[in-house]
Amino acid sequence: MDIRVNMALVRVHAVIHPDANPDVSNERVVDLLWEAKSLGLSDADAGHSQPPPMFVGEAELTHWWEDGQGLAASLEEMRLCSSCHDGTGHPCPIHG
Repeated sequence: MDIRVNMALVRVHAVIHPDANPDVSNERVVDLLWEAKSLGLSDADAGHSQPPPMFVGEAELTHWWEDGQGLAASLEEMRLCSSCHDGTGHPCPIHG
């Protein structure tokens, strides 16, 4: 929920203070998107496959959360790949 609330605060701040440095707002949005991706990764590890209800209406947050879910799936696939764990220290051609 914090991610969604903070995204709303960034957007409200941009409206209230149109002369504020846009780089600060953009930087904060990027940070929040990365937090959404991290949440997607940790949610996948916890067995949650649906985005948080608070992300409804925030396509960017949902997209980044889904990216985190995809990353979790890729990492799990690599973890289970015997060719990636052949002792060479290099991933197989599929995952490399």
